[in-house]
Amino acid sequence: LYLSIFIFLLSCDSEDVVQYFEYPDHNVLNIGSQLTDLIMTSDSNTLIAADKGNNRVLFIDVSTDNMSITKSVWVGSEPTSLDITSNGQYLLVGLQGASSISVVSMETMSLLGSINLDEDNVFDIEYVDSTNQLIVSYVSSNPAYNKTQIYKWVGEAWNVDYTVELESPYGYVNYAGPISISDDEQYIYVLDKYNGPPYRVYRYDITAEGLK
Repeated sequence: LYLSIFIFLLSCDSEDVVQYFEYPDHNVLNIGSQLTDLIMTSDSNTLIAADKGNNRVLFIDVSTDNMSITKSVWVGSEPTSLDITSNGQYLLVGLQGASSISVVSMETMSLLGSINLDEDNVFDIEYVDSTNQLIVSYVSSNPAYNKTQIYKWVGEAWNVDYTVELESPYGYVNYAGPISISDDEQYIYVLDKYNGPPYRVYRYDITAEGLK
């Protein structure tokens, strides 16, 4: 718990006036190093952090003034990105050190399995709930190999094997970086900051045939 005080000097005609602006106490929770992403649950009671340095995600109770870690879940090599399905059932964890995405139960806060992918270096992920599609951005040490791909389920969505395959014929685009989907899940925005400067934002339609 820290108390911050700022001092403001105001110059007047006759004399200098010193004013003190006191800020209220704020809470600080030390949770480690190499944190790569944060996501909040829809009820705003739980904050989830990707702890890349320890290959885990942390569930943090923020419902009161006293923040606390409620659960630590091992998820695999170098977690870098997080997303939660709209029904609040699954937490998806992109693993930069593996060709996969870990699936964590939000109810039990436990690892359920993994979605195996066809590329390495997962950088960012987005799940399209309305169409049950998965979008993954891959960033390579060589920008020529950067890409963002869109997947569909093989068989039923969330099948026990967690098997996905590329949409066809527009399964990928040759840009990668932070990604974000629109609220209506019609568009995906890709910030390509590895082929610049200048950096560019690309917008693609999310369709049953892929990214257009």
